[in-house]
Amino acid sequence: MGGVVEVRRPVDVAQLGTRLGNANVVQFCEPLTGVEYRSLAALLVDHPKVLLRAYGFNDGLATLRFLRWFPRLRRFSVAGLHDLTDLAPLDQLNAHLEFLDIGETRKPLDLAPVAAFHELRALRIVAHRRGLAELLNANPGLQALALWRLPVDQVLPVMALPHLQSLALTLGSLTTSAWVAQFPALRYLALAREDRRLHCDGSP
Repeated sequence: MGGVVEVRRPVDVAQLGTRLGNANVVQFCEPLTGVEYRSLAALLVDHPKVLLRAYGFNDGLATLRFLRWFPRLRRFSVAGLHDLTDLAPLDQLNAHLEFLDIGETRKPLDLAPVAAFHELRALRIVAHRRGLAELLNANPGLQALALWRLPVDQVLPVMALPHLQSLALTLGSLTTSAWVAQFPALRYLALAREDRRLHCDGSP
């Protein structure tokens, strides 16, 4: 299992390159310089399975302007970037983005800009409802989906995700097991502290 690499200024590029070889996530909570962003982006091209995460309470990071340095990124997370208010800057990312993680923010976000991505394979959304159905419909190739703090079968009554293999529902509500039965390829299901009123109606 790989670990998490925290990036802080000043960035030792050689050391960072070595550490990324055993990492799953590389993250930062304070802005870097343009040169440091460029160096990190170049390293991630050689490590496409490493997730880049921005988090914390920095206003500068919350603008997502730094994404202009990462046009080839394939995996991105803003889990914990609390002051994020607009997802439109995600258009700076590669159209072939494979994994996206939109964590909880001070105010719920409109997910409409994310629907511009059509090749997502894994997605995690925390508490954001607006545009969620459109986002999922735009990505029928999704294989893994995690939803937190959402009344799932109210927000998403019917979904066409024929390739979905992994589904995790956490701290939300699901009132009928029939909703889960609509995913024919599902192999893994996790329900963490879901609504206890869940009704199992005998659906396969």
